[in-house]
Amino acid sequence: DPSVMREVFDKVIADYPADSYGLVLWSHGTAWLPYNVQPMLRSFGQDESNWMEIDELAEALPDHVFDFIMFDACYMASTEVAYALRDKADYILASPTEVLGEGFPYKLIIGNFFTETADLQQIAESFYNYYNQQTDEYQSASVSLIATEQLDNLAAICREIVIGKENTIATLPIQELQQLEYLGYTYHALYDFDDFISRLATETQYTNYLSILNKVVLYKQTTPNATYFKGQLVINQFSGLSIYVPQNGLATLNDWYKGMEWYRAVYE
Repeated sequence: DPSVMREVFDKVIADYPADSYGLVLWSHGTAWLPYNVQPMLRSFGQDESNWMEIDELAEALPDHVFDFIMFDACYMASTEVAYALRDKADYILASPTEVLGEGFPYKLIIGNFFTETADLQQIAESFYNYYNQQTDEYQSASVSLIATEQLDNLAAICREIVIGKENTIATLPIQELQQLEYLGYTYHALYDFDDFISRLATETQYTNYLSILNKVVLYKQTTPNATYFKGQLVINQFSGLSIYVPQNGLATLNDWYKGMEWYRAVYE
C-alpha cells in the first residue's frame, strides 16, 4: 500500500534525522510491466498476495530525499522505471536482467553505503565481480548505475527519434533485438534500450542520443549470459537499460504502456 510505505519513510526521516538517506528495495521485480498481464508479472514488491505498480511506488517515495535507490530485485534497470522515479533519488542502482536468489553480496558492499558519499560504482562492481567469478548458471549478473538528472534530456532526444514512427516500430524485427527478459512463453517485452533506438535514429540523432545516454548510465557491466528460470539469455548488446517495444500482437500491454510517464514524454 503506497500510503503505508510513505508513512514508514516519513517516520524514519522524522525520528532519525541524517545528512543523507539511501534506500535499498528488496523483493521481486518485473520493471514497469503491470500486475494483471499474466501470472508473475507484478512490477515491484511482494507482500503475501499484494504487489505494487511502478506508479504506486513513485507515489509512496518522497521527492528529492534519497541520494540513491538500489533495487535488489530483477529487471528494475528499466528506462520506464528510471524515468518514473527520476525525482525520487539522484542515482538508481539496479539490474536490467534477473538477479539470482542470493541477491547483492552485502558482506562485500555494506561499508560502501556508509562512506561520506556512498560508493555506488564500487557496489556495482562488487556485485558484478562476485557473480562473474562463479561458474555455469551462477555466472549471471548485469548491473547499471543510473544518474536521474539527465533523464528528461534523454526523453527529449528519444522523442525526436521515435515520434511519428509508430509503423516502423511495429514492424521492427523483434526476434533480432537483444532480449533482456524471459518472463513468459508467449511473448517478450524488455529489450536493450540502445539496440532499439539505434534502429530508428539518424546518424546525427544517434550521436546526440549517445552523448546523453553516457551521462545517464554512469556504469554498466554484464556477464556473457543472463540466467532465467528455464535457461540462459546470451547478451550480445548491453546499454545498461531495458525498454519496452510496442508490438502489434500486444494490444493490452500497449494500452497499459500509454499510462507510463515515459510514453507520454516520448510518444505523445
